[in-house]
Amino acid sequence: MTEQRVKGKPIGSLAGMLLVLAIALAMIVANALSRLLSAYMPAIIPMAATWLLAAACVFLLMRGHIVEYNYTVSGGQLYVERVYGVRSKLLLNVPLSDILALDSESALRSRWPDLGRALRATLKSCAIPVRAIAYRKQNQRHIALIQPDERIASLLWDDAARAAAQRDKWG
Repeated sequence: MTEQRVKGKPIGSLAGMLLVLAIALAMIVANALSRLLSAYMPAIIPMAATWLLAAACVFLLMRGHIVEYNYTVSGGQLYVERVYGVRSKLLLNVPLSDILALDSESALRSRWPDLGRALRATLKSCAIPVRAIAYRKQNQRHIALIQPDERIASLLWDDAARAAAQRDKWG
């Protein structure tokens, strides 16, 4: 079993406290503006804008600093999980023999124009380059974007293991 965890930049304790204070201050200002604007328009509009601001702040914080991705290659399978703290959700489970290619997203999309929306399991703050895998699932081709290190990438696309698997399957 080979495992890789992709993490974002950690937030220091002082930066975390300042971030929470900044979000709280932004919400107080947005609430005050909401009360002022509710005299000139229906109250639901400024209130909805305040809630959308709060949701955007939480989403950006979660996406950039709290979420992690775990790539595991075990027993001829690739597992991709999204991890929030101690909770994980399996995003992708594909046999290595069903991986069609490992390349850049643009190269795979030019090769197979019918690829749909990509499953994205990457972090912008991670220094490892993004690579795309095309895989077969239920007789359709799909694409996923991951950030594998060299160990995982070599396991995903091992020519010798692929040739042996094809010999075992087809004789």
